[in-house]
Amino acid sequence: MMPSAPDGSEFIVKSSEDRVEGAARDIMDLHWIILGMAPEGLLFHIRSESNDVANWVREVIQDRTLADSLEELDPDELGPRELKDRVLEVLEDWMI
Repeated sequence: MMPSAPDGSEFIVKSSEDRVEGAARDIMDLHWIILGMAPEGLLFHIRSESNDVANWVREVIQDRTLADSLEELDPDELGPRELKDRVLEVLEDWMI
């Protein structure tokens, strides 16, 4: 069974225009929402000083290994497209 966020702890995914793209209750939800968003939108959540995605996975989903893998992705080294691709790859590897 895939871990799921309790009510009120969903990850609210926003675009770079501050538009809500969706609310993820689990890793599969997060994957599908990120898959459908523009690469630049992910930079709203993953910045060099703070990785909201990794923090949510660590604190709410309580998967330190996945959170550490997501935290290793450096948005300053990767362009928006590559960052999105790498985040999706990490999430997909976790789901299989």
